[in-house]
Amino acid sequence: MKKKLLYLLCFSLMFMLLAGGCQKTTAKKPMAPSAKKPTQTSQMTPSERRVLASKLSKMAEQVKGVEKATVVVADIGVANNITGNTKANAQMNRATAKNLNDNTIGSDAGINRSEPQGMIVMVGLTLKPGNNDMNKSNQIKSKVMNKLKAGDRRISQVLVTTDPNLVKRITDVAAGILEGKPIKTFEKDIMNIDSSLRQQKTTY
Repeated sequence: MKKKLLYLLCFSLMFMLLAGGCQKTTAKKPMAPSAKKPTQTSQMTPSERRVLASKLSKMAEQVKGVEKATVVVADIGVANNITGNTKANAQMNRATAKNLNDNTIGSDAGINRSEPQGMIVMVGLTLKPGNNDMNKSNQIKSKVMNKLKAGDRRISQVLVTTDPNLVKRITDVAAGILEGKPIKTFEKDIMNIDSSLRQQKTTY
C-alpha cells in the first residue's frame, strides 16, 4: 500500500514537472508598422491653373504703368529641379546678368530653400510709354509683386521681369497652357526661364 502511494506521488510530481516545462509562454506579437499616410499634393488642375494665371494677370495690369502682364503659375518644385545648376550658372554668367538687372528686381527674403513648397509665379510685364527708366520700372515691378503675393497665400515666390526676351518666353508658355496643353509639356521651358530669372535676381 505504501509502495503504491509512493509510486502515485512520484507520478504526480513528474506530471507536474512535465506540465510546467511544456507550458507555452505567450509570444509577443510584433507591432505592425504604422501605415504611412500618402503625401498630399497641392497641385492644381489645368483649369484652376489657367483661372489663377488669368486672375493674377488682371491684377498686375491694374498697377499703374503696366500695359500688359503675362503670368505662368508653376509648382515651385518644378523650377527648383535645377537649383544646383542655377547657382553654378549664376557665377559663370555674373557679367551677363549684371547687364540685365535693370529689367528686374527682387529678393529671396523669407524663402525656405531646404524644403520649398507652394507655387511660383512668373510674370512678364510690358510697361506703358514713359515708365521704362530704371527707377519707375523697379517701382512698378515691386508693386506688381506685392499685389500678386497678397492675392493668394499659396504663392511662395513671384518672379517679375520686363526683359523683352524673357517676356516672350513666358508668353509662349502661357499661350500653350491656355490652349489646354499639360504643364509637363513645358517643364523644361519653365526650368530654363526660372534659371534666367534667378540670374537676374527677380525672386521675391
